[in-house]
Amino acid sequence: MHDPNNLFNIGRVHEESGNLEAAVDYYKRFVAQPGVQIDHRAAALERIDVLERALAAQRDQTEPEPEPEPEPEPEPVTTTPEVDEAPDADRRKPQRNAGWALLGIGGATLVAGAVTTGLTASTSNSLAGQNDPAERAKLVDRGTTLATTSDVLMIAGGTMALVGLIVALTALPKKQSERRTAALPYAGAGGAGLVFSGRF
Repeated sequence: MHDPNNLFNIGRVHEESGNLEAAVDYYKRFVAQPGVQIDHRAAALERIDVLERALAAQRDQTEPEPEPEPEPEPEPVTTTPEVDEAPDADRRKPQRNAGWALLGIGGATLVAGAVTTGLTASTSNSLAGQNDPAERAKLVDRGTTLATTSDVLMIAGGTMALVGLIVALTALPKKQSERRTAALPYAGAGGAGLVFSGRF
């Protein structure tokens, strides 16, 4: 095929039949031939430009659009429900008040026991200086009664105070009672007093 124009004509046939890629190929081969007239070369270059743009448009239409990436699912939000402590505090208030009242009564009973112990000691001192058998018998009777009463008051007062303190402390909200130092009443054969205990 010595005539370059044949390449151009074949390109035109392919272009008219819709085979654009083959048309572009023949037009480029035509342009590459030596001795092609300038105006024919310009016409071929123009056809190449038009057809390449048409092919690019076809490729854009046939290429599927990329599917959008799925949106990440939102992470579940975990919330800690707020606990309303007001009803619990309202329920604990009467128990706390009863505990403090019992502690107060126990403390007053301990005081009465201590006073009775003092009277017992005073009666014992009076007995030492008494020589009359009848008076001595009365003092012994009175001292025995006072000693028994003193023991009962001390034990009852210590028990009530201890129970009252426990009831009051168990009725406190947990946050307030997590760290607490308490004075516990103590009553025994050797006497009575307070024992300090702490929880840290």
